[in-house]
Amino acid sequence: AKDWNKVEKMGNHLAITASQTPWGVYYLSLAASSRKDYPRAMWMLELAMKKAPNEGIFHYQLGRLHWEQGEDAAALKELKLASDLNPALT
Repeated sequence: AKDWNKVEKMGNHLAITASQTPWGVYYLSLAASSRKDYPRAMWMLELAMKKAPNEGIFHYQLGRLHWEQGEDAAALKELKLASDLNPALT
């Protein structure tokens, strides 16, 4: 529904109540990317990947952010890793 304020609120809530999981910072990265705040979005994804390095969706999102910024080689690397980790993403 692209209600990014709600996504950000949910991300903040999860970051506090479920701080050991990657989902709070993942949702915060989605909200930041909707504002085209790429540095913050990428930083949040890096935090998510530290908590769950084998979660393909985080690499997919990072690849998408690289793609939006015209960083094709970095994007393809992350998208390949995402599909290797989770073939359902393709």
